[in-house]
Amino acid sequence: MKPVFVVGSARNGTTWLSNLIASHQSISCVQHEAHWGIHESKIYEHYKYFGRIESTNDIIKFSELYTSTDYFNIAGLDDSFFYENASSISNFYDAFHLMMDKFAERSNNNIWLTKLSPKLLTRKSEFDKYIKSLSQRYEEYLFVSVKRRFNEVLPSYLNMQGRADQKRKQRPYKEVYSLFETIRYAVHYKSIYSYFRPTRIKHITFEELKNNKQKEINNIFSFLGVSSKNDIKTDYNQNSSYYSSENTVNVDGWFLALAKYLVIPFIQSANYLGKSIIWMRDYSRSKNEPFSWRLLKMDHMKPDFLYNLYDKKQYGLYEILK
Repeated sequence: MKPVFVVGSARNGTTWLSNLIASHQSISCVQHEAHWGIHESKIYEHYKYFGRIESTNDIIKFSELYTSTDYFNIAGLDDSFFYENASSISNFYDAFHLMMDKFAERSNNNIWLTKLSPKLLTRKSEFDKYIKSLSQRYEEYLFVSVKRRFNEVLPSYLNMQGRADQKRKQRPYKEVYSLFETIRYAVHYKSIYSYFRPTRIKHITFEELKNNKQKEINNIFSFLGVSSKNDIKTDYNQNSSYYSSENTVNVDGWFLALAKYLVIPFIQSANYLGKSIIWMRDYSRSKNEPFSWRLLKMDHMKPDFLYNLYDKKQYGLYEILK
């Protein structure tokens, strides 16, 4: 079995790239329209939430909770799966790898795809721990990174749909949010270009993908060891910030210049400072659990769920699911 991970910072095209790669019949990926195609696996977040999974009570707690989530239900495995494999599980990494191997095996594939949790890019010791878990289980595992021009990332972030979208567009919040996003971008790509062994990762840019999708995706397929395709397309809508052209904002030229020529070089040279800022922000915004139950809400509470999406200004997803 060969795991493949898409790597990148937010608003850099990781969802679009993942869905295009997953269009290959030899690659298995957990996807659903309620999640814009690929469902975020949040590997590290789940690992931290569940901790050690060793005792009978640990297995019961983990299995009963995780088998009710969207990710597991889209994968379509039996609810008894983790109980049947309890002897092979000591933490979430073990459980996730077992699940994804079985998921791919059911489609007669030997490659599965997910997105790597960006939080691993700010925690080198945790990243090394996860790589060790991969190395102990798999002979080969690969990564594909995507990077977008910075002057396109910030407008995409500021115009991203959600409850805070109007706040992000107003001063002084606009500059504060933009600064945090600049720091995150700098730290993530510093890590991406230094953490990974060159033979295990392929780097592409969002602009290359946009301008020559066929060529770039087939180059990725070659890197992954699968056949090329003549018609590359995905069944899922692109997760764009620009659902409507109304009320969109641009980033001021002075801020782009400041970020590009001062903030990014400084943060990449003082990387620990940038990581510390991200850690503090993550801590202030952390949730008690990283799970999603959109499918459950769609099945049993669809009117309330749609209202909730609209209320949170998730207009693109609202239009797809209504």
